[in-house]
Amino acid sequence: TNHNGGQMGFGPDDGYLYISFGDGGSAGDPQGNGQNLSTLLGTIVRIDVDVDGESYGIPSDNPFYAHSATVRDEIYAYGLRNMWRFSWDPVTDLLWGADVGQYNWEEINIIYSGLNYGWNTMEGNHCYPAGSNCNPDGFEPPVFEYALYVDGVCSVTGGYVYRGNEILSLYGKYIYGDWCTGDIWGLTYSDNGNHVNEHLIQSGINITSFGLDQNNELLICANTNIYKLTSDEEVITMGDLNQDGLVNVQDIILSINIILGNSPSDYELLSGDLNEDGVIDILDIVLLINLILSP
Repeated sequence: TNHNGGQMGFGPDDGYLYISFGDGGSAGDPQGNGQNLSTLLGTIVRIDVDVDGESYGIPSDNPFYAHSATVRDEIYAYGLRNMWRFSWDPVTDLLWGADVGQYNWEEINIIYSGLNYGWNTMEGNHCYPAGSNCNPDGFEPPVFEYALYVDGVCSVTGGYVYRGNEILSLYGKYIYGDWCTGDIWGLTYSDNGNHVNEHLIQSGINITSFGLDQNNELLICANTNIYKLTSDEEVITMGDLNQDGLVNVQDIILSINIILGNSPSDYELLSGDLNEDGVIDILDIVLLINLILSP
């Protein structure tokens, strides 16, 4: 068997443990686990592991909590084939995941509570098996898909929305890759659905996972090594909005003007957002003053 599991992680806001389970293997999910709410296969589950006297508990706000005797309360989302890595964006709180396809399509998904992502009725935005007819109503489509076995790609590896300070051009983009080719892409999410995917590099390594260091810079696990994604573009200096090499009262003035309505440049937004919540506000002014006053 395969497709047993691909990730576990604690929710940054609720503290619950999320675990992704594959559909259990065999081509095409012949047992129909992806659309079966009585099994944990083909799902992401959400459980509370901080429960006295129990292995785990079920959060009462889980989407299928106390739904019926035949539905597993642990399920958070379902209709997934083999979700290989998921992660939260600390700014938007969106839960991103990458679902490995069968024969034709790899998926990038935003995971929401209670939604059905279609497998094995659909693979990506397409009916499964290819060429068959299906009703897509009720399924949550991927935000992006790419075709399998084109130019050597074969298996998506999910990553992270970049929130580091060393690569300005990647800020806010979901960074992910392909295991076979080592291709790495950056996907820009848009609320209107006009997401933009761009190819960043063909690394030639077998990417099994992405990670983050203590500064939110991207790490890559591949070929028994850990790599760091780097760039020769300018490094962001936090607090130095005017890029004069100093953090001083002029940067405070720039921050105040942005709060009052001036549109910041990309560099000003990243440099001035000291608490990394996606906006420049009075909390960043306080942090900026503390930074200036610190010895």
